[in-house]
Amino acid sequence: MIYYYQGESKTYAAVAEMLGVSAATINLRLTKARAMLRADMAAVKSGR
Repeated sequence: MIYYYQGESKTYAAVAEMLGVSAATINLRLTKARAMLRADMAAVKSGR
């Protein structure tokens, strides 16, 4: 999903159509993925 949104410069609507879900679902999934990535990066930075 992040690949299509960031790498391919697709809109939420375009990614949603490709995956057969709503744009709100794409928004939710990307928000969660970004939070997980932020947490993982913070853990690496702090040496955990």
